[in-house]
Amino acid sequence: MAIRLKLARVAFLVGMSFCVIWAKYGRADGTNLSQTLDWMDSTYNPHEGGSFGYGSVQLLSSDSAQETINDTFSYIGCEITLTSHIHYFGQIDTTAIYKFNLGDIDPKSLSSSDTDSQYFGSSFCGLAAPQFTCDTEQTEFETVSDKPLIDEDFHEVFTKLTGKDHESGGKSKTFVASFYFNDLGYAGRFKIAFLHAIDLCGGRPSPF
Repeated sequence: MAIRLKLARVAFLVGMSFCVIWAKYGRADGTNLSQTLDWMDSTYNPHEGGSFGYGSVQLLSSDSAQETINDTFSYIGCEITLTSHIHYFGQIDTTAIYKFNLGDIDPKSLSSSDTDSQYFGSSFCGLAAPQFTCDTEQTEFETVSDKPLIDEDFHEVFTKLTGKDHESGGKSKTFVASFYFNDLGYAGRFKIAFLHAIDLCGGRPSPF
């Protein structure tokens, strides 16, 4: 009888351990995460014969100079690689690559700011809606407790310069990155999917 009770206790503990492991990691390997990230990929990224890419944003300054932002991302499970190509007014080309795990992102950290694509100076578009047409958006997100868990690989080229000073770059750790959107309605849908993916990968809010 004692042996049976011990075996039953062991089986129970093993079963409970499996449940805990599944609750923490199992969902991240399931269909829900795959479907969520697949939708994000098929809409945010440009695809031949499909989406033109909601991460492609063009902003004009008052003298019609143009800043172009082209964002894309890829994923393997919960691991995300976000690539941002920014072309500043025909003078600076910047490429920034951010690598992070969705489980490290604080779901309450998302912060969005809208801009008018026809007026580059409209940083506070939401506060001056009558003056601007708020049609583009930047959404920042941060890691839990602002820990430097995002790998950043940065490269910048000054196209009008020559010599050794015409480019710079480096690798570092950061706690913040952002998505850009050329459609506010889509941005709202994407953020819902992004938060869902964070949850499926075990992301939780910072304790304080």
